[in-house]
Amino acid sequence: MKNKTDFSSLSSIYDVLGLLMFQGSLHSSQVYFFDKMPKIKKALILGGGTGKFLVDLLNSVLVEKVIYVDISPGMIAKAKDKVRKLKLENKVEFICGGFESIPVGQYDLICTHYFLDCFEEEHIVEMLQVLKKSLSENGVWHFTDFYLDSGSSFLRKKFVAFLYFFFRTSCGLKVDKLANFKKVFKNTGFKRIEEKYFRRRLLRTALYKN
Repeated sequence: MKNKTDFSSLSSIYDVLGLLMFQGSLHSSQVYFFDKMPKIKKALILGGGTGKFLVDLLNSVLVEKVIYVDISPGMIAKAKDKVRKLKLENKVEFICGGFESIPVGQYDLICTHYFLDCFEEEHIVEMLQVLKKSLSENGVWHFTDFYLDSGSSFLRKKFVAFLYFFFRTSCGLKVDKLANFKKVFKNTGFKRIEEKYFRRRLLRTALYKN
């Protein structure tokens, strides 16, 4: 299940790029459910990028420890710098690696924001099946990603196709289409708590539990 995609080349412009392309909707979609979060003893963030969401989480939610996993050294460096400025290094364990690098344990919160779109559907199923066992009894999976369905417009579908082309040429991404995330979560036994759409249903965030 190794993923050799490396977003390090975009680490210096990633946040600005997202802001310009989505006018703040990427950020809004990730933090929308913060008021639903309980006190978290241990959180896992997969593919956290430059650490923008990590900072939001540390500032807005009561969390004791965060395991932060990203495969790109450049992104990890940016995230570390953000946390260092907050003087919260003791709360975060940074791991530069892929899915196989995740420490075994129980997590009260698992976050995958614009991360699962980097994998084929069969690999996503494998990840969810493994991580389902790592989600604590009252734990929450916080998922956010792009969304397409049969009602999505031609332009919306073409835009997502362009994003895949861009990241394939700039970062070596191998995947070229979105998985059916709703179906995957349902088929692996997760129960949806809430969901919310942004940018005319181009972006979707949802909370799941076991």
